[in-house]
Amino acid sequence: MPLTPRQLRIYLLSAAAMLLIIVIGFYAYARWRLHSLGRITAQKLSTEVSRSTEGFTLSKSEAGHTLFTIHAARAIEYKQGGRAQLHDVGIIVYGKSGDRFDQISGGDFQYDPQSGEVVAAGDVEIDLEANGQGSLRPDQAPPREQKNLIHIRTSGLTFSQKTGIASTPNNVEFRLPQASGSARGAIWDSNAGILTLPAAVNMRSTGPYPSQVTAARAVLTRSPHQAVLDDVHETDAERDMRSTKVIVYLAADNRIQRMQAEDLKAVAHSAARKNAEYHGQAANGEFFFDRQSQLQSALLRGGVAVDSTGDQPMRGSAENARVRFANRHWAAIHAEQDVHLLQSGGGSKNAQGTELIADAFDLLADPRGVPSKGKTSGAARIEIQPAPSPGAPASEPTVVTAGGFDASFSSQGRLKALHGEPDAKITSPAPLAGQPPRVSTSDSLDAAFDSHGAVATIVQNGRVHFDDGSRQAFAQHGRYTPQDNLLTLTGAARVQQADGNTTALRMRMNRSTGDFSAEEQVKTTFVSSQPNPAGALLASGSPIHVTAPSLTGSRASGMAHYSGGARLWQDANIIQAPDMDFDHAHRVIVAQGSSAQAVTSSLVQNDSNGKQTPVNVTAARLTYADDQRRIHCEGNVVARSADGTLQADVLDIYLQPRGEANAPATPSRIEHSIAQGHVLLQQPARTGRGDRLAYTSADQKFVLTGGPARLPQVEDAQHGITRGDRLVFFRNDERVLVESAGADRALTETRIKPK
Repeated sequence: MPLTPRQLRIYLLSAAAMLLIIVIGFYAYARWRLHSLGRITAQKLSTEVSRSTEGFTLSKSEAGHTLFTIHAARAIEYKQGGRAQLHDVGIIVYGKSGDRFDQISGGDFQYDPQSGEVVAAGDVEIDLEANGQGSLRPDQAPPREQKNLIHIRTSGLTFSQKTGIASTPNNVEFRLPQASGSARGAIWDSNAGILTLPAAVNMRSTGPYPSQVTAARAVLTRSPHQAVLDDVHETDAERDMRSTKVIVYLAADNRIQRMQAEDLKAVAHSAARKNAEYHGQAANGEFFFDRQSQLQSALLRGGVAVDSTGDQPMRGSAENARVRFANRHWAAIHAEQDVHLLQSGGGSKNAQGTELIADAFDLLADPRGVPSKGKTSGAARIEIQPAPSPGAPASEPTVVTAGGFDASFSSQGRLKALHGEPDAKITSPAPLAGQPPRVSTSDSLDAAFDSHGAVATIVQNGRVHFDDGSRQAFAQHGRYTPQDNLLTLTGAARVQQADGNTTALRMRMNRSTGDFSAEEQVKTTFVSSQPNPAGALLASGSPIHVTAPSLTGSRASGMAHYSGGARLWQDANIIQAPDMDFDHAHRVIVAQGSSAQAVTSSLVQNDSNGKQTPVNVTAARLTYADDQRRIHCEGNVVARSADGTLQADVLDIYLQPRGEANAPATPSRIEHSIAQGHVLLQQPARTGRGDRLAYTSADQKFVLTGGPARLPQVEDAQHGITRGDRLVFFRNDERVLVESAGADRALTETRIKPK
């Protein structure tokens, strides 16, 4: 996530500024002290001393207060050229107000009045110490205790009075209570007020958060009062930061007021998630501090990006970002211009990815600096990239849009939920090229993420409308699950398509395949475009209705499966079954019974008087194809009419074609039927048994046949029992015609009424 104050202030910029402030202070003092040392020593030794002096001491006072003292174990003045040399030098500076106790010591100092140069031939050590009670104590009294002592060590120091430049090519080392550092070489231009550390700037801090800061080069200027560091690198136990250039703007009291960084890159460990790192970058960064040098805000520009690693990776990016800090942590971020927040589920390259894209995004953090909630501004959308299938090309993402999104995050900083409104919309890609996308709209939506960061559900509320180009669905509520691409509709759910519509209390639709299901109070009404003269049972132009507790539909096959007790009817034609498959496009029905309930159908036929009477058929299974006009029943078939009851293993009923297209809707009429297997026909005055019974409606004729082992028979009160290879009888009279291959295969047993 975005950089914390510890990254930007404690471990990089404050450390660098501290180093420069310390060194410039040293050189400011050194310039004044060495200049005074050279001037006074030259006057003393060139005018009054022309020999070697042991135990040389020099002091300067103003208004009864000592400004500094110089002591040398040995002083040598050379008449030729007036050069002077001091050995084992010790300098104490008290300051004009007596508030300092700074000490400078070195082995050898040389002064050349002709060139105006003071050279420290050996090591130089400087201790800078404030003495707040110095003005209240006796003159030259040391501090009662050392506080915040700054120790500096270097060698080969040269100061030129003519140019005002002090320099050394050697290492400069310093130490203070909570840090130490070094640089290779130093140049102080006292006239221009510029301190340059040309190479190998290095600082190591101690304390609660130890770190190390390095820079290839550092320049501190008096006007403007600022420090410029090149190729800065800061590291500590938790983070690693780099910048090609850092500019630190300082107040008159050396407080950090503002900083700028170029080509900023950082790596940090997550405070909320184990085994996770954040990688951040920005082309430019500007940082603002309060009077206590606490980081208050930052402005990042140009390709701002943050990536997290670990088992739940995230990536955020924007063109610009403003960051507000509080209590050493970032508190709020305003990102704008092409904002992206990408969250991958499960840390696997095959996991689902979710990306929030917006014109602007405001993100708030909890007191730990962990994201807690956010809000988009302007145009915004969510892109859900499905997990790729092995060997398959990457598919198009599902896109979720709304007028705005409100985000909430988990305690680990993971995106947990999104609320979008108004005008919420989910657009899924079409499963095949050339097909329209799948679109659902609603007043609002709520997206929930699972523990791996993947979108688990999207709930749509208020005027939910789904459209896949050929079908529409309506409801008050919708629940979309990207993993299986299912949309669940509740609250007055309705599916509408060209050939009809379905209503139910609850519906599920697969946005990819087009398959759907419905539960509770399911009712489908199919609307036929026009009657089919060649059809029969489902051939009229009247609507076809189906009700059931449950429905599943396949877009590929066009088959709808109704279960739990289905009822289909058109006009007076009715079929009922525990389970029923219906293909409306081809007018095909497959009905399946159960041990508790058989399939039933209602038809009509002409009775012996020529009147239409109903025929009710039950069976274990029924199939019907309107192009064949055949009802096929099997398994414990029973057909009941006013004339009697027929039982068989199998019954095929062929219906009369509907006829003229504009004929009025009437019940389907039986043209002929064939019953097979254990046939039993029971009529009021007659009973027939055989293996096969054919019936034709036109002549009301039955033809009963048997098998090789058993002859068919007809039994009635008048003729008794009649057997033969083929028995023919009629509904409207009592005739029985016997047809046999031989005389021995015909038998009539006549009952004689007793007198």
